[in-house]
Amino acid sequence: YQRRVHGKQWYQRRVHGKQWYQRRVHGKQWYQRRVHGESLENYDSLLKSLLGDKWYEPVERNVLGDLLDTQWRILSRQTPQDFIEELKGVTDGAKKAGITKHDVGRLMTHGIVLGNMPGDTDDVRRLLENEILHPTVALSEREIALIRRYIDRIHDYNWSLGPQCSMMAVWGSRTKGGNLYSGRNLDWNKDTGLAKHKLVTVYKPTNGYAHATFGFACLHGALAGMSSQGFSVHEANLETVKDTFDGFPWLLRLRYVMEHSQTIDQAVRIWKNTNNTVGFNFMTASANENKAVVYETKGGYTAYFEPMDPREQGARLPNGTAIGAPRTEALFRSNHGFDPQIVASFNWNGTHAYNNSIFRYGLWPAMLDEYHSNNIPIGAEEAIRMVAVVAQKSEANYYKCLGTPYDGSDVMSIVYSPKTSEAWASWENGHKAAWTPSGCTSYMHIDFSDLFK
Repeated sequence: YQRRVHGKQWYQRRVHGKQWYQRRVHGKQWYQRRVHGESLENYDSLLKSLLGDKWYEPVERNVLGDLLDTQWRILSRQTPQDFIEELKGVTDGAKKAGITKHDVGRLMTHGIVLGNMPGDTDDVRRLLENEILHPTVALSEREIALIRRYIDRIHDYNWSLGPQCSMMAVWGSRTKGGNLYSGRNLDWNKDTGLAKHKLVTVYKPTNGYAHATFGFACLHGALAGMSSQGFSVHEANLETVKDTFDGFPWLLRLRYVMEHSQTIDQAVRIWKNTNNTVGFNFMTASANENKAVVYETKGGYTAYFEPMDPREQGARLPNGTAIGAPRTEALFRSNHGFDPQIVASFNWNGTHAYNNSIFRYGLWPAMLDEYHSNNIPIGAEEAIRMVAVVAQKSEANYYKCLGTPYDGSDVMSIVYSPKTSEAWASWENGHKAAWTPSGCTSYMHIDFSDLFK
């Protein structure tokens, strides 16, 4: 299936089964060649944005690829075999389509690694240092040399990977028909070239529930997602000082949750039985239960939150300023936490990023209160407005799209109605001075009712 958004093509893939052949996409080689070719083009654009488009970039890319292979070797230890086989299928499908110069499955593991990286260069450096000091796998001398090389040169590159993001869910007496609506902003590296090939993928595994993911070619997994069981999954950055790659990579972990959960309790059980990696805020929302849970995470620890949690209600800055503002029948986060252990290990305490996160967090309850005081039930249109407001468009004014040039970082924005299997998706558009954040572009409606069957 092919449509156009902002003049760019995006592809909707139906993927059946859970074996190596899953990614062959019905064996149509012309389709494989186009999809895998777009993954290669996006990967090329992403690496150039990180390393710089210099004469020595191809050499530097090869060295970085070897480092990412080492990181995947660590991450893959706790990745279910189904996903490992799926990535092998990417390689096999690309070869059958005539793409033999590159191992496309390997490049997709690089995307998973980059997506799992902390959003702060100092945190990336700390993560790599810890792999040498406290290795969880045996590292060769060459691998250690590669890691040390990037520790020394980390500040030479544009390693800001995922500095912000936000998410929300609302239901019950606050919404039209009592249905749950949820949403998520991906505030990431902007204008990397990834938006040229946007991607919506529908998975129909033989041993799990159908689900859809939203993102870009070459970034494999659930940057955002919704399942046939009325579930939506969400992520927002949370910089902590305790990071590790000895866990389940979150892009695949969220897919696993969608594949195997019908209830919030099942999702929480999966979370407790798998391991965290880098600090993030996550959320799962269940439309069939009108319920959501936030997971504030760091390596080795998760704090679980439901609406009106006392830790959030009583949260204050060191100067006594109240910053927690939970609401009934709603749950939301930006890029800080409220659990005492998470707060103690937060790497952005007292920074501009922390203050900005507090400000954006406060936009959610302000809008909820405004709709409530005006007796306006929240439906799809209102939910889209809320998510678009909190998106990192420009710190000058979150309530307006001020026009180009924008100084924000919002590259994808999604709103879900999981009860009705509908979503509204928007991506960044334009380039350089004409770049426009997704919160200021059009939201495209997609009905997954038939696609999930």
